[in-house]
Amino acid sequence: MKITFFFAALFLLDFFTFFHAYLQYPLPDIEDAKFIEDCVRAHNTFRSKVNPQASNMLRMSWDAALAKTAKAWAKKCKFDHNTCLKIPGKMHPTFPFVGENIWTGTAHIFSVDAALKSWFNEVSSYDFSTNTCTNKCGHYTQVIWAESYKVGCAVHFCNTVENFPGLFKAAHFVCNYGPAGNYPRKPYKEGQPCSRCRNEKCVDKLCGKTKVIKTDSDTAPSGVPLRCVVQRASKSSSTGSRVSNSTLDSGGARPIRARSSRGPHSAGLGREQRRHRARPAAPAVRAATPSCPQADEGLTEDCVQTHNTLRTRVDPPASNMRYMTWDPDLAKTAKAWAKKCIFKHNIHLKERGKVHPRFSSAGENIWTGSVSVFTVKTALASWFHEVEHYDYDTNKCSRLCGHYTQVVWATSYKVGCAVHFCPQVAHISIRNAAHFVCNYGPPGNYPVRPYKTGDACSECGGDQCANKLCRDAERDKVIDPAIMFLTLEKLLF
Repeated sequence: MKITFFFAALFLLDFFTFFHAYLQYPLPDIEDAKFIEDCVRAHNTFRSKVNPQASNMLRMSWDAALAKTAKAWAKKCKFDHNTCLKIPGKMHPTFPFVGENIWTGTAHIFSVDAALKSWFNEVSSYDFSTNTCTNKCGHYTQVIWAESYKVGCAVHFCNTVENFPGLFKAAHFVCNYGPAGNYPRKPYKEGQPCSRCRNEKCVDKLCGKTKVIKTDSDTAPSGVPLRCVVQRASKSSSTGSRVSNSTLDSGGARPIRARSSRGPHSAGLGREQRRHRARPAAPAVRAATPSCPQADEGLTEDCVQTHNTLRTRVDPPASNMRYMTWDPDLAKTAKAWAKKCIFKHNIHLKERGKVHPRFSSAGENIWTGSVSVFTVKTALASWFHEVEHYDYDTNKCSRLCGHYTQVVWATSYKVGCAVHFCPQVAHISIRNAAHFVCNYGPPGNYPVRPYKTGDACSECGGDQCANKLCRDAERDKVIDPAIMFLTLEKLLF
């Protein structure tokens, strides 16, 4: 009777341990509301506790594309960093590089808080004043990297974990971050909380980001360039778990770590602009090839369609947003500049009448990244995502937002783009790149708001309203450059 009672007690103990935080087997999915809430809450809680205090710490929010990448790698059951991290451009549709942390331990002890705590506890090995680590601290610095404001995590049940001998029935927990942290500088700026938040709201000592961005890339993660250096994780026998950081972490209850380097960049009207890096996503992406799509391969259609799709999605809604159509002359200007393989704006943009036969000047956006990940949608999504840094009410940018405002500039109704393969691009350290340039007419980014807000098409004048955009048959015509030349010839001679 005593023996029966003893085993019953053991069973109950194991039963209650088993239900620690989550119902195990299966572990929570990336769409589990509680799991998402726990991941975001735990990260922001630890980010608000840094010492010394941070003046520029951004509040983190969930990113479905990062979570999908994390899930794809977690399912491999390998205590190592995502092998795609070393391949430029496979991690995310917006961030050229993403970071990664990994935690691996027995499934019955897993909880988001436990994993995050193990990463944050590396603070004991980090000296902020000297920016040095006495031991492993890369998981900690990624968790509290001030400029990383998106996170996506996944946990997968693994009977065994490769590179982690002796661990069975494991929870393999991976978090990806955008943009990536762990550059060779301090993870945040010291000072009064939120004192460098610019126009962002201060929430629990964090600079709040509240906008939710919807683009086609939200549901179909592709990638943008990136690189990482993987460091081996250390073992922790006391918990039966390991952590790893790259911002990639794999293992029982132990972290792994790696560093990311520069990836694709963007330039917007009036100034050069480099975009954040993103790490490669596990989903398959087109293989690298030393060529880029030409207009007859659908580039023209993709450019026009994607611009107009994004222009219909502005918030607050626009009352005077014009429909964009293709302009061969703008495309020729874009092509001529793209072929120079320079990460810099066209030096002739400011010269009146130099870049177009009808528009006295033209606007310009530039995206540069690995040719293996280039698509029109990827480039346009990266520009449109700058809406997070733009406040329509005050017409101010907290960070880079010039690409976004040009894409949604209401009175810009012509666009011409070109992409060119560049073995090397001047002014940035990237090779085998797709150098993508779009020119706009008339140009935007004057010191006024990009559009007027109100009911869609309510200020179209006599234009027809089509899918929230103002259309005019005459204005929307695609003008053949040859016909334009003959017209000018008659006028001049």
